[in-house]
Amino acid sequence: MNNKKSVYKWITVTFSALLLAGIFVAFLERARHQRKELLVIWGQTASNLGENLVDCRLWLFDPETQQASTPIIQEKRWCGYGVVYVDGKQRLSEIIPDGQIVLYNITSQQTIEVWQTIDLKTQVMGSPPQWGQDGSIYFSGEWGEDGQEQIYRFDSQTGTTTSFILFEPGLAADPLIAPDGNYLVYWTLDGPINRLPTVCGLGCVGYYHIYNLQTQADVELFPLLAPLVEEPLPHCSAQWAPTGRYLAFNIGGCGDWGARDLVVFDADESRIVALFEAAAEEVNFIFEGWFSNSELVYQRKQRSPELGSWVDTFWVYSLEEKTSRELVESPAASEQLSRTQNLDWTPDRRFILGTNYAATPPALIIVDASQESQRIDYFSYEDDFSNKPRWLPFRRPQLSPSGDWIAYYTSFREREEEGGSITNVYIVNRVSKDVVSLDTTNIVVNLNYVWVQGQ
Repeated sequence: MNNKKSVYKWITVTFSALLLAGIFVAFLERARHQRKELLVIWGQTASNLGENLVDCRLWLFDPETQQASTPIIQEKRWCGYGVVYVDGKQRLSEIIPDGQIVLYNITSQQTIEVWQTIDLKTQVMGSPPQWGQDGSIYFSGEWGEDGQEQIYRFDSQTGTTTSFILFEPGLAADPLIAPDGNYLVYWTLDGPINRLPTVCGLGCVGYYHIYNLQTQADVELFPLLAPLVEEPLPHCSAQWAPTGRYLAFNIGGCGDWGARDLVVFDADESRIVALFEAAAEEVNFIFEGWFSNSELVYQRKQRSPELGSWVDTFWVYSLEEKTSRELVESPAASEQLSRTQNLDWTPDRRFILGTNYAATPPALIIVDASQESQRIDYFSYEDDFSNKPRWLPFRRPQLSPSGDWIAYYTSFREREEEGGSITNVYIVNRVSKDVVSLDTTNIVVNLNYVWVQGQ
């Protein structure tokens, strides 16, 4: 009898635990979908192709209702919006040329509300602002009467802006703070004093420094890399790992199709922990982004003597195991992704997206990496744009955080001789393949969009 009671008790406890676990998983899944996902879109418009820009417009698009907010229109040539994390939340930022930053809350009702206005005392910014843990703001701008570009710091407590990093031999630019707030990466270039085209031109790329915001130590990466690489090529595409300890970037290929090395720097230990060396005519390594706290994604481009062309594959490198594996295990999925560009993935790494421009017609490739078979979905453009010159489909595709939606834009010219393009933004439901076009009314240039979750 006691044995029967024990078995009954074990079955009851186990069943209850499984039921609670199921309810908890269902709750998390429901909560994930209940967070309102919105697409923030902004750009400048002109009344006719080739004409001067007339205003800046911003929309908030809700993919579930397929409705866009009434555009916020500002009659100005400057359109300095962006999405930033401040005080633990996503906020819309607006940079005003006279030295002000306005931060907005983004609501689930497709509205924006002013959260904070910051006056930088007429200091003009040359890079997106970066927020430190203490509320300080870092950015690059011109310093002194000679217009030398340097790094500035705005003190939120005193409301003053001061020079933070002065690189006397040339310029210092584009500070980027690590997610943990401990480090700041920026780049320097000897000679030119700023990035004006007449001063710097296309060669305006330099070498990274890592500044420790706790100890004020500054580490120049060029001397560390000089013994390890064949050529002292410029650095670019820097991105911090989610924890902030590691920084990945490319050497070479900055703004062109030249050879690219891939480097990972450990800021805590001030040393290079991974280096993938390129061979100009054989293999290149292109940094794509961080997959997790200690894993990064890169594209390996290797020339095939048999095919006489480059063969592309995507790989994940683990800093802990110091090994690489293919981004997806399925040979079919790997083959499809190898033909794509503009790689993107959801934060949970479940959905991976790429654009295949070589397909007829061009198509989006979506891989569900959580499935054992790693299911592959396709979305192709069915409208006939064959008679429109310079048609560019599936530009800059972006997955929403949940993976339920994909945003992209297309552009084309009605007539080849016209000086601009008509741009349309589209949102695709990943499951149903239904597509919605956002009517931008006018011709939009300098187009940007970011997925956010309304508050």
